[in-house]
Amino acid sequence: MTRFRQGPEVVVTDEALHVRTPLRRTFPVAELEDTYVRRGSLGEEFERTLHTTVSAIALAGSIWSVTQSNAVTVVCLAAVVIPSTITLIRSYRYGRRYELWAIIRDEDVLLYCSTDRRAFHQALHALGKARSRGAS
Repeated sequence: MTRFRQGPEVVVTDEALHVRTPLRRTFPVAELEDTYVRRGSLGEEFERTLHTTVSAIALAGSIWSVTQSNAVTVVCLAAVVIPSTITLIRSYRYGRRYELWAIIRDEDVLLYCSTDRRAFHQALHALGKARSRGAS
């Protein structure tokens, strides 16, 4: 048995893909009819931050209409929009999951997912090597 990748979350051999997180599962390489990659959703943090930012902008507009003070409005906007923007950018860039899917017995099955781009692509590359070795 040849090991193509040994990591904390996934082990890829010429016979199987062994996933350790969130549950321990084993997928025989010979049963993987087709594999493909999807990006996961942005997540709850992104959506919550987006709603908070929109609400804060609406609140700042209301404050401005009552006080007619540009300084107060700018301070209110800056206090909420700057941290919200940082959170939105961070969650957009780093919060999305990479998902490895396969068709097994005519069903789409999620094999492995990770937010670590490097580890995910190493596992994907190792699985490609394992599948090509099994085909030859």
